Amino acid sequence: TQTVATEDMLVADGYEAVVVATGSQGLRHGWTPLRPERWNGAAVPGTDGPHLLSYMEALRQRVPPGRRALVYDGLGGRQAVVVAEWLASEGAEVEFVTWLGQPAPDLAASRDWGKTYGMLRKMGVRFATDLELVGVEGGTVRFRDLYTGEDSVREGVDTVVLALGAEAQDGLFHALAPRRAAGLDLRLIGDALAPRRADAAIREGELAGRAI
Repeated sequence: TQTVATEDMLVADGYEAVVVATGSQGLRHGWTPLRPERWNGAAVPGTDGPHLLSYMEALRQRVPPGRRALVYDGLGGRQAVVVAEWLASEGAEVEFVTWLGQPAPDLAASRDWGKTYGMLRKMGVRFATDLELVGVEGGTVRFRDLYTGEDSVREGVDTVVLALGAEAQDGLFHALAPRRAAGLDLRLIGDALAPRRADAAIREGELAGRAI
């Protein structure tokens, strides 16, 4: 435990099989599916600031959110909802903003959106929809209405959390890949293969274990 695996370490220890399950990292570029062509280009201005976190960073690091926090959701799933709940439980004034027409619409599939929405409302979380993130300048966050083009700002924001998806951390797999020719049984599973839900990682982990 508490060990970062490297190519040299694994080769030196003489493993015959390696399952790479190194997960993913939350994206912080600021773009949503509205601008797919920009995902690999320049980030939304200001999203590299120290008070901006991906949803994974927010939940792992548990940094004190300050007085005002803003969650920007580009996914429509449970990730941003969980972050908003945690921020509110820490005493922050939380606003949940999304480019979608409804906050976290994917929760309707599990039939718990009404209960979750009610809980967040009772915790003081405010909601705003149909807004695209266009920039961050210190504690000022700028949005643009998708339909009117009108700009709006949120000022005095201490923490901004971006729920915009994740990127596979597959560097170790690709470093080891040339050693397959020498007989290494190398497998890539879970979010390191492609960021998805836990059930995919569990299934792929079992299949890898059975195969080895």
